[in-house]
Amino acid sequence: MLFNKNRATYSNRKFRILLISSIPILFLFGACQMKKKDTVYNDWNSGTITIATDESVSDILGQLKQIYEHENTNADVQLRFQPQDKIISNFINGEITSMIVCRALTAKEKESSQQHQKIEITENIFAYTAVAVIANVSFKDSAIDVGAIKNYLKANSTVRLIFDNEQSGIPSFIANKASIAAASFKNALVVKNTTAVIEYVKRNPNSIGFIPYNKISEDNTETAKLLSSLKVLKVSQGGTAYLPSQQSIYDFSYPLQCPVNLVLGRNPELVGKGFSNFLCRVKASKILLRAGLVPRYMPVRQIVVHNELQTR
Repeated sequence: MLFNKNRATYSNRKFRILLISSIPILFLFGACQMKKKDTVYNDWNSGTITIATDESVSDILGQLKQIYEHENTNADVQLRFQPQDKIISNFINGEITSMIVCRALTAKEKESSQQHQKIEITENIFAYTAVAVIANVSFKDSAIDVGAIKNYLKANSTVRLIFDNEQSGIPSFIANKASIAAASFKNALVVKNTTAVIEYVKRNPNSIGFIPYNKISEDNTETAKLLSSLKVLKVSQGGTAYLPSQQSIYDFSYPLQCPVNLVLGRNPELVGKGFSNFLCRVKASKILLRAGLVPRYMPVRQIVVHNELQTR
């Protein structure tokens, strides 16, 4: 009996010694893990990156860049706004190493990019937008079917299609959606920018323009004034016609919706990953929502319901 008691006392003493001696090791391990985490965070949010960015999302990306750099003072995100088709061509050829465009890369484009950049290409779709179809307020129709767009490109058409830029990405997007050969667009009118599209449509009754949805999606006085001078057409694709809205973009019912995609290639600094991560966080999602776009990762609003009224 005495032997068992002494043995238990010895075991307890041994356990206490082992526990006390292990505390510094656990503390050191935790400190190392925290230091490693801080190092990764700082690496991802420090440095400079130049991102070629689709002109159609210049306003909203400018806002997101400012907020990201305000939160991460060692980060410098330089946005270079250019027509989308030019950006993608330069990325595939390895002339630029990061871009934000309003579509995903095809498998062939991704393969060619990886061959030129000698690294795996990563894509991050962080939001969705759309192409809005606008017409003069006196235009006879209120809706258009995607399949009928090619009829307006015929030489004898009394309706003129207006696009903002040959390399903006919208003409190729519409051509792909409506299965139209690129040669057919010779009968369309291409102007300088989105503002020029809007002004032309406002002056010409028999015209249809294609513009980025975010140009008419913000809820403000300027947008309301603009919409009062235009007609936004519903769009169908062999079925029900829908107006572009955050709801119809979110549930994919609007036929001309498209992703906003950050694509990263060979970048020596990791800040691209930090910015990519920021674009998927709650703060960025709220900014995208206010701008009329649809974030891929919707912010969650938690509501607590009490059975009785609580006062403080």
